[in-house]
Amino acid sequence: MDRTHTSTYPGTRFPGMGTRALQPTCAQCRKALSEGGTGSGHCVYMEQVVTHRRRVKQGAVLYNGGDPFTGLLYVRSGFFKTCVGAKDGREQVTGFHMTGDILGVEGISGGKLTTNAVALEDSEVWVLSFDLIEQFSRECSSLRIYLLETIGHEVVRMQNLTLMLGSLRADERVAVFLTNLLEKLKSRGLSQSEVLLRMSRDEIGSFLGIRQETVSRLLRSFCEERILQVDNRHIKVLNSALLQQMATSQTAMH
Repeated sequence: MDRTHTSTYPGTRFPGMGTRALQPTCAQCRKALSEGGTGSGHCVYMEQVVTHRRRVKQGAVLYNGGDPFTGLLYVRSGFFKTCVGAKDGREQVTGFHMTGDILGVEGISGGKLTTNAVALEDSEVWVLSFDLIEQFSRECSSLRIYLLETIGHEVVRMQNLTLMLGSLRADERVAVFLTNLLEKLKSRGLSQSEVLLRMSRDEIGSFLGIRQETVSRLLRSFCEERILQVDNRHIKVLNSALLQQMATSQTAMH
């Protein structure tokens, strides 16, 4: 493979990937910084793995289960759900993904994607060449650590989801969902007390393993208890301490 590959998008930055994974630990990245590169944690190789970008309209499919794995997909902006078809014909939501998340990790092992990814709002994704990531990660520990953390993060997410669906009450599931969504927004530099839900009550219920009616009933109950203020899809947290208390499993769901 041509080692002189350059990114289509010079000056690329990857917010939300975490500062530790992007520390310039290799000589090439340190050289770029000394020559005028900007940003603590700037990684030269991270820019070079971006091959192209895709804009996805709300409701459009980014990829389907069974599609060949061609690279990791970084959510530059927007919001997605991943889902699979249940045996009875219904859709089972397996995750929600926002700016800074990576899609397509499950395709690394078998060479095929196993879920469908649908945009919940107008979005943009950047395609990261897995071949280039593999190549450059041999030279740059920053990129190697990032790749391992990305894979590990997906494993932990699925383990936590299994734990939540198997052991938590419905109200605890909703509390955990909201708590972790708000914490994720905070990590992106956004409000940790207000959120505009991109997903429907039905999609939340599918993800949490409860009925749509149960989600709506619990949100009303949270309002009556002055934990939340809910206006359709706009949610404001009034009592974050009580919401945290209800999320007793401490599950980190991403």
